[in-house]
Amino acid sequence: MRYCEGRPESGARPLTPGERTWAAALRRRLALRAVLAALAGPLALATVPLAPWFARHVMRLGERMAYAAGTGWMGLVLLLGVPAAVLLVRDGLRAWRTLARDLDEGLAVRFGEGAGALELLPRSGRVLPGGARGRARRVAVGEAAALPADPVTWALPVSDVPEALQGGGWVKRALTPEEKDEIAAFAARVARFPWALAILTLALLAAAAGRAGAHAAAPATAALWVLAAGLGWWRVASARAMAARLRADVREGWVMRATAGAAAGDEMLPDSRAAWARAGAPAPWRLRRRA
Repeated sequence: MRYCEGRPESGARPLTPGERTWAAALRRRLALRAVLAALAGPLALATVPLAPWFARHVMRLGERMAYAAGTGWMGLVLLLGVPAAVLLVRDGLRAWRTLARDLDEGLAVRFGEGAGALELLPRSGRVLPGGARGRARRVAVGEAAALPADPVTWALPVSDVPEALQGGGWVKRALTPEEKDEIAAFAARVARFPWALAILTLALLAAAAGRAGAHAAAPATAALWVLAAGLGWWRVASARAMAARLRADVREGWVMRATAGAAAGDEMLPDSRAAWARAGAPAPWRLRRRA
């Protein structure tokens, strides 16, 4: 079942002419933004060879400081500027394509009922503003296994509940086959080996080794690059550890459910301690993939 901000999908209707005009104008703005981001990347790269000259002759820094400033600027451009430009171009083109699909299909999808319902374009995830004007807020739409409406539950020993949560009247219920499949698929994605990070790390180490004796400022620059790669690998290790705990949740085959207090109806996986349901809807992390 598809959800948006905790609301289940509840229907669809054709787009009005005003909404189609609004979506087409939004598509043009996103295309312009992608073009500007595509130009920003090469412009940032073009400043790299000029940075040492600027530091030396305009900022009047010494030769060593000018070299350090130039290599620092190169690191910022390559580690932050270029990746940011690439992501902006990718996201802009993706939004441009998905809005084209929304216009071709000509449908608005509704999530939830009553005054709290949301109507949005299904492919791009853009909320339709009242009167087809206003900001184009983008929301996450994702699929998740539906929560069982009236599941059988069993008592849960207090020792199995974290001390800070023991006032919630926790019980346990069995995970459905669809829920187990969802957890296993998510764990597999999280544990996927980061080939791009591995290649980048090897390139950084090779560059650091090649420049180790080139200049006194080189070790500091290399340390910055190695630190960035180290942070990436730390995130990979954390993600793989979480994947292992999620696989343990699948093997155990049950989930904890609160029955008392403000958390009544919330659910939590026992081994990973990941939230599974909030207020009767899938937890937000299960719906992070956009439409």
